[in-house]
Formats: sequence, C-alpha cells, structure tokens
Amino acid sequence: MLFRSIADSGTFNYNSSAPLTISGVLSGPGVLNVNSPGAVTLTDSANTYSGNISIGSGATLTVSGSGKWTTAYAGAITDNGTFNFNSAGVSQTFSGNITGSGALGVSGSGAGNIVTLSGNNAAFTGPTTIANLGQVVITADTQLGTPASFSATELTMNGGFLRVSGTTALNANRGITLGTPVTVYGQPLGASIQVDSGDTLTIAAPIADSVNGGIMLFGLGENLGTQGLGTVLLAAANTYIGPTLISNGKVTLGSGASLPYGTTLIMVPDNGGGSALDIGGNAQTIGPLSTTNYINSSTGTGTGTPTITLSTTSALTILQTN
Repeated sequence: MLFRSIADSGTFNYNSSAPLTISGVLSGPGVLNVNSPGAVTLTDSANTYSGNISIGSGATLTVSGSGKWTTAYAGAITDNGTFNFNSAGVSQTFSGNITGSGALGVSGSGAGNIVTLSGNNAAFTGPTTIANLGQVVITADTQLGTPASFSATELTMNGGFLRVSGTTALNANRGITLGTPVTVYGQPLGASIQVDSGDTLTIAAPIADSVNGGIMLFGLGENLGTQGLGTVLLAAANTYIGPTLISNGKVTLGSGASLPYGTTLIMVPDNGGGSALDIGGNAQTIGPLSTTNYINSSTGTGTGTPTITLSTTSALTILQTN
C-alpha cells in the first residue's frame, strides 16, 4: 500500500498486515502508532512530523531510501517492535527519548549514513545493530539504552561504525558481536569504533563474532570517517576471529584484558596520528604484525609512528611479522 503524504494532527493507528509506504511528507504533531502486524516505511527526505511514535511488539517502522526529517526529530519513540533507520547518504539526529524493549537497527545501505542519538535513552533495553557502513554517534553509553542483562549480541556490528564523542564506558552487559562484514577497499570490515581526540571509551564486555566477522578497526581508518585519534580501553578478554587494525587511534588493554590470541595486528602509520597499543601489565600474543593498511591501501606511508608500549610487568609475544 502506498500513500503520497499524511498530515497527522490527531492519532494515526496502523494495524494492517499489508505493508504501508509513505512516499511523501509525513507531517503534523499527532501520534503515530504502528501495531502488530503493521509495517510502515517512510521514504521522503522532507518529513516534518513532530509527534510521538509507538511501535508495538511484532510491528516495524523503517526509514529508508533518502528518508529523513528536515531537522532533528525530538519526539519520543516507544520501541517494543523494530525501528530501522536504513536511509543512505543522510544524517539524522534523534534528540527525543527512546524507550521500550524492541530492536534498533541502523544501516547505511552500503552508501553510509550518520545517526546521532542525543536523547536520554536509558529506559530502552533492546539490542542495537549497526550495518552496511551505518554510523551511530553517541556521547554517553545510555544513549544506546540500558541492557537488562548480559547479551553477547546487545550490540551487533555488520560493517558498522560506532562513533563516540566524549569520555564514557559501555555497559558491562553490552556484549559486542561482529556479524556479516561489508567490503571496503576489497577487505571485509566487521566494525569500526572511533573516539574523539582526547577522549576515552571503555569497553567492559568482550568483543566476539558469530562468524568470521572481518576486521576490527579501532580509530579513524584514515578517510573512513571524521572522528578518531582518541583511546579505546579494552577491559575484557576479546575473542573475535578477524584481524585487529589500529589506525589514527590508540588501544589500551586494562587489567586482565587482551586482544584475541594470535590476532593479526595491523599498526598503521597514517598521516593523522599513527597508531598506538598499550599492553598495560598484561601478557599478549599476536600473530602477524603489519604496518600495511588493509582498509585503504593508499595510506600507511604517513608521518604517524606506530607505537607499542609495555610496562615492566608486560609480555608481548609475536608469532610472526609481515
């Protein structure tokens, strides 16, 4: 079913099993309720709707194509179903509060997008998936919600970017899983975690993968974003299978933490700030050690110097070098 536009100044309930696409502008200050088994898709780039949204269990609201709001969307979203933002090549801020126990998905659809979560989302308990060059920007962990209990897939990265502006720590119940990677410059990228210069992101839960989830990139990755150069503090023993790439950023291992045993470690001398790994007081074994940027072959010849720091109680074992 296709609607050209809807002006909602009252309450719009969609309960049908037939998918609804609103290809024109959604506007008005009214209420939008998407109830099971409803599925509503917004595709217009000039939506001005400012009311509150409710997504029921079993229902889906998707923003796709070039769909977005003309400004930051400040309405409240109660997500007990699935809320997907899949628009390509756009930026969107959600400054209102997100609550509920449903799922949140951000996909760049292969072309990338930037979704900024700036509301108080502490009452959201559902999982988040970032995929296909989608980027989620936060300043605090609670903008991703508050996990009710530990789940290895609380944050799933399928070739997605998590960008952090500010010093914060991810909830210890927020397990990170690398799922299906996306190809970037011919290489499989599982995830990128970027932190602003001068800031530190502490990742308390382990990073794992369900398959060979591709490269785990810490830092900017040269031209693959606009943030980086900050520090990622790993506080757990990580088990992802793919290579570890540090590019224009720093990784520090907290007490008892580790990169995966035998991981391929790529320390890139990028033009911005190079790469740094601080082993702390830990024992770490890596596989091949390389300075070739797997993600962007045109870099890796810059002025930044790759640096590995060991304390007096550290131990680093390198199985081989490239």
